[in-house]
Amino acid sequence: MGWITPGAVGQYVSTGKLIPLAVAELQRTKLMPTVPTLIELGYKDLYISAWMGLLGPRGMPAEVVKSLNAHMNEVLKMPDVMTRMATLGIEPIGGDPAVLVKQIAADDERFGKLVKEFGIKAE
Repeated sequence: MGWITPGAVGQYVSTGKLIPLAVAELQRTKLMPTVPTLIELGYKDLYISAWMGLLGPRGMPAEVVKSLNAHMNEVLKMPDVMTRMATLGIEPIGGDPAVLVKQIAADDERFGKLVKEFGIKAE
């Protein structure tokens, strides 16, 4: 068993060397549309969404954030970038920086509760 992104194991799934049991996202992945989510299998709170973002130092000037964001949104719309990301099972979102801020805050709260609940400590 392993927690692996669909793009990283697609070739093994397509050749039958690996059999996916479920995906941990909120929705099924386009790379493996017949594979159910853990939620569909009855694990209502078990989901993990992987995301990537471009981050900078605290206090970065607003005009720099605005410029970098505009350029990144342009890059995410480039056909070759969209195609490559799709082969890896990545769906670009882009948009306003507030979307990423909200995602980070939500993950921080959700996983922070789990760390406290299970007494997880860094060693």
